[in-house]
Amino acid sequence: MTGDSRGSSVLDPVNTNIMSELVTAIVSENPDVLIFPGDLVYAGSEDAFRQWTNVVAPVYNASIGVYPIRGNHDLVNDPDGAAWASVFGAAVPTNGPAGEVGFTYSFVHKNALFIGLDEYVVPHRVNQPWLAEQLAANRLPHVFVFGHEPAFKALHADCLDDYPAGRDAFWTSLADSGVVLYLTGHDHFYDHVRIDDGDGNPSNDLHQIIAGTAGGPLYDFNGVYAGENGRWTPKAVFHDKEFGYVVVQVDENNVTMTWKRRATTNAFVAAEVFTYSTDQFSPNHFVSPSGSNLWPYLRWQNAATNLQSAVDAAGDGDTVLVDDGVYLLSQQIEITNKAIVMRSLHGPGSTTVDGNNTTRCFYVGHSNAVVDGFSITRGRGTGGGVFMDRLGEVRNCVVSGNSTPDSGGGVCCYGGGLVRNCLVVSNSASGCGGGIAVETNGIVENCTITGNSGGACGGGLSCIGDGISGIRVRNSVLYGNAAATGSNYCNSGSGMDYSFCCAIPFVGGTSNIDVDPLFVAPSSGDYHLQTASPCIDTATNIGGVGMDLDRVTRPLDGDANGEARWDMGCYEFVHPAADTDHDGMRDADEVIAGTDATDAASRFRLAGMSVISTNTSIWWESVLDRRYAVVTTTDLVSAAWANVADPVFTNLAGTGQVLLYTNAYPTDCSRYFRLRVWHE
Repeated sequence: MTGDSRGSSVLDPVNTNIMSELVTAIVSENPDVLIFPGDLVYAGSEDAFRQWTNVVAPVYNASIGVYPIRGNHDLVNDPDGAAWASVFGAAVPTNGPAGEVGFTYSFVHKNALFIGLDEYVVPHRVNQPWLAEQLAANRLPHVFVFGHEPAFKALHADCLDDYPAGRDAFWTSLADSGVVLYLTGHDHFYDHVRIDDGDGNPSNDLHQIIAGTAGGPLYDFNGVYAGENGRWTPKAVFHDKEFGYVVVQVDENNVTMTWKRRATTNAFVAAEVFTYSTDQFSPNHFVSPSGSNLWPYLRWQNAATNLQSAVDAAGDGDTVLVDDGVYLLSQQIEITNKAIVMRSLHGPGSTTVDGNNTTRCFYVGHSNAVVDGFSITRGRGTGGGVFMDRLGEVRNCVVSGNSTPDSGGGVCCYGGGLVRNCLVVSNSASGCGGGIAVETNGIVENCTITGNSGGACGGGLSCIGDGISGIRVRNSVLYGNAAATGSNYCNSGSGMDYSFCCAIPFVGGTSNIDVDPLFVAPSSGDYHLQTASPCIDTATNIGGVGMDLDRVTRPLDGDANGEARWDMGCYEFVHPAADTDHDGMRDADEVIAGTDATDAASRFRLAGMSVISTNTSIWWESVLDRRYAVVTTTDLVSAAWANVADPVFTNLAGTGQVLLYTNAYPTDCSRYFRLRVWHE
């Protein structure tokens, strides 16, 4: 994407020198699509527009889709668009609204919807009803919207904020539809601004990208967005006064946007990198205590405040993403007729579902329904925390403080279901299975089941088999539970298969042990494994269990013997000296950095750097729940490192996106930088 290639007069309609350089660079990028948001020429005429297409011919000839939109200069001498239609009418989609066919249009390419908006049929406004229809009908994960005029005024006074109510409706419709980038021109510079919506969560803000950088005379800009901003606050991200273009790379749900500026003749270098993922947008539905409760809850600001409401709005294949907080229930959450994942944003340490000692927390009855990453507590009933009716999965949860007058205080698998990677602790049942009860069929994998009580039998786990379907318990620890009989487990019937478990007394089966698992501090609720635990590197590798309950990747080399194996229980032991993936970073350091200790390509490092004039920029992949600081020195011998001058980069929160720092020391001939990371 680039725009504003106009020349200096009617006789010089296109800046052919700069545009020719850009065309060569664009063809070398081999994109699928070129977006050009206006001011192709100084003044519109067939000859001028054909001169532009002649300059851009190598792009057309490379089978790259070219999609221009009119700018204000394109209307000069062509106010009715006749010359535009003559040149471009057959080259762009003709699905626009009445009166705007060939000017406004949309098209689908692979997994993205593109919407080009003419903002001059009705000056400084868009056809909002048509746009709303396009957005409402979309089911693709990516939407890119482009038009000539900025929605928020940078330099030119004539832009969409001339009509604030219309601009507000336009911007709100983009926000509600999961749009992240509005691509525009008009101002002759590059400017990336995040439009803060005031909800305290920058990850859901839209970004306005001005790139009027294809040959029009470059402008100075003081960085102040002094127009009619309504309820939004523009936040500067990156500015550059230079010719260039934007590359937007789409990789499934992930997007990387790179601004490439002209360094010298025919040389363009990366100066800014911005990434995001549409995983946080539709087909996700959001729940948050601070949401505005606007159905169908497709953005954080519109999040449901009630868990069941978001479940009801979701369809097969959707995710219900739940913000931090305590969700007090008056009735159970039912997931019975759809294949959805209900997942917390930051795990069980931050998100609690509380049955208030009056109701079961979750009822799951679909084969592909998943409950992931919650603290599930104070539920009452059979399967007080989670009842799985033959189907479903609960994973990465802490199930504690639940009870039942029957069986299955924490979890009940009735005829099926999977309990994986969970800490099941301090639950109770008047009958059997204070922690978990499995009847006829079900799977328990990589769970730590401890501190539970059963009034009859199986304080930790109760299994009732029919000898046909089968019950499988693998890689789990059953220790420190209490019951009248079978303190840790009890079995009745047949068809139970225990393997690679730590359980007292010895349960038989394959590779099971019957010793103290050596928890770090069970009296204070720490059920991680001590260094000498017999459960380290003694379990079997299971597909689909790529992380432990702390989100530490597994399997690790827990005993530093050069071989990585799963540990028993829900926590993987991190040996202080081990380097599982042999990438030169210890596993313990990778845990701090939030990288994958099982993947040599994943390690804490700079992703790239660029040097433009005397300014050095560095960027890196950040991780949520991590903090970063850039430190600097001019003397590597003394290593007197100090925080950089910009205070933002002395304690910067990870976003899960690429973070970029540009130094503030342009007069130094030599300066060195390095990056620090710590767990938030």
